[in-house]
Amino acid sequence: MSHTIQDRTATRFLARNFLPNSGVISRHARGNKGRWIALPLLFLGAGLMLVQPCASAPFEFEVTGSLGTPRLDHTATLLPNGKVLVVGGDFLFGVLASAELYDPASGTWKPTGSLVTGRTHHTATLLPNGKVLVAGGFDGVGHNRTSVELYNPATGTWSETGSLATGRTSHTATLLPSGKLLIAAGENFINDVGALKSSELYDVGLDFESTWQPEIASAHLSSGRRFRLLTGSLFQGVSQASGGNTQDSSTNYPIVQLRSIDNSQVAVFPVDPLNGWSDTSFVSASVINLPLGPALVTVFTNGIPSASRYLVVTQRQQ
Repeated sequence: MSHTIQDRTATRFLARNFLPNSGVISRHARGNKGRWIALPLLFLGAGLMLVQPCASAPFEFEVTGSLGTPRLDHTATLLPNGKVLVVGGDFLFGVLASAELYDPASGTWKPTGSLVTGRTHHTATLLPNGKVLVAGGFDGVGHNRTSVELYNPATGTWSETGSLATGRTSHTATLLPSGKLLIAAGENFINDVGALKSSELYDVGLDFESTWQPEIASAHLSSGRRFRLLTGSLFQGVSQASGGNTQDSSTNYPIVQLRSIDNSQVAVFPVDPLNGWSDTSFVSASVINLPLGPALVTVFTNGIPSASRYLVVTQRQQ
């Protein structure tokens, strides 16, 4: 059955991300002939509807699993493993600290670790190391949160980290190519301050020497869905961490990651076995289902990320 969307007053944007290979579309998705169309995910109680373009009708709706807890004004973050992390928000009885994971393979939700502090109107950002940083927000009783928390997908737990200088809600959070997080503007209800113009830079604190950090000089993505040549320095890392022989260990192997700016979809490029890699160059094998549009490419060696480099993935390259 197909429908068109005529009234958005009952529409809640449940998620802002694209689920690879799942048919879930976020606020922006490719329509026919490459046009951009706005596709919300509808919030109906605790249910979720998937919206996808189709040839026979403007929209097609497919019901999928329901959240364990109804919520609004929450965040939804696409994780590298393809699951979606929904965090916080509010409901009839106040602000929520709970979080849930959506699995597009099964269409089901499962609870995961709860925030240390419940909040709504916060931001949630996927960091280069795979963790999710939640910042600020509103506690529902008149206080703006200054606290910041990190979610570890490997353990499903949250931990507190450095605090914001100014409590804020309805702000923005932008991950910069340097790996730092820019928190900007928002509101502060205390003493009727209202809209804010201040901003803050958050250092994710990966704790490494700057001289160890790999650097990308150029990145050339070919029509074969691979990096024809990635050049730079320190791709080999500062330590091979081997067992005394000449073989490279996994810690020394460069990991090349491409991340969509539009929806945070991640692709990881394996090394081309014929051309290989060196301390200053990397040639990758092909990768399928590259995210189209603007993206950031990052090289990790010894777990240390480079500053990201901007590029645009075209239909020809995809």
